[in-house]
Amino acid sequence: MPIPADASGDPVYARKPEFERYSALSRFSRMRQESAGKIAPLDLRASETLKSKIHVFDPQRDAEGRRAASPPDPGIPAAGGLRRAAPLAPAPDEMPIPKVPSVQTVPPVAPADIASATEAASTVPNSSLAEVESAVEAGDVLANDAIRPGLLKRADQPADAGVVGIVGGEAGAEWRVRAPLALSGTIVPCKVDASYGAIQPNDLLVASPTSGHAMRAGDSPQMGTVIGKALEPLAAGTGTIRVLTMSR
Repeated sequence: MPIPADASGDPVYARKPEFERYSALSRFSRMRQESAGKIAPLDLRASETLKSKIHVFDPQRDAEGRRAASPPDPGIPAAGGLRRAAPLAPAPDEMPIPKVPSVQTVPPVAPADIASATEAASTVPNSSLAEVESAVEAGDVLANDAIRPGLLKRADQPADAGVVGIVGGEAGAEWRVRAPLALSGTIVPCKVDASYGAIQPNDLLVASPTSGHAMRAGDSPQMGTVIGKALEPLAAGTGTIRVLTMSR
């Protein structure tokens, strides 16, 4: 197939010159210059050779090529003067039914399940409902999902500035659609990891690299990263302690 006549984008760039910086070639040139640390001309000889072999669409040339390649009309008389009859198309009920490959899909969550999960989450005192991208448990530390803002996920980045809160509820409770987020100023169990430093009472806590866990903040934590204050100690490993939720 020939290259479309307007594939270069020149007609668009002639009207809107500012659009040219968004073309694939312009973006590639900028990335190449940034990686090399200097302006280096591009070698497009191979591209031009390939382009010449394929050729840009020519209405006259390519139209003639299509006419030459078209099959003869089956109704044109053959040698000897006999007319070949065009084959009849099969009747609709005789046409084969194409096989469609089966696609395995995840069944959607039933509205009744969403309603029951929301109702159960709403019964947790001193909490606010928040949508979660996957199942979370009571005590999990949640953060805003950078890829899908507005949905919360288990925090897994150290001192994540996107940390939002701690899931409330009884130990072992799980939430799949909406989870109860403990309000600031409440005391709730929280999953913590002391592998990054022993946790003492009154230590400020931030998100840890361990999914859904908090860790000791250390001195002068960055603004917006503190999720709570430890009320109990944890010398090593992971566990659950009582925490005063706070945002700082």
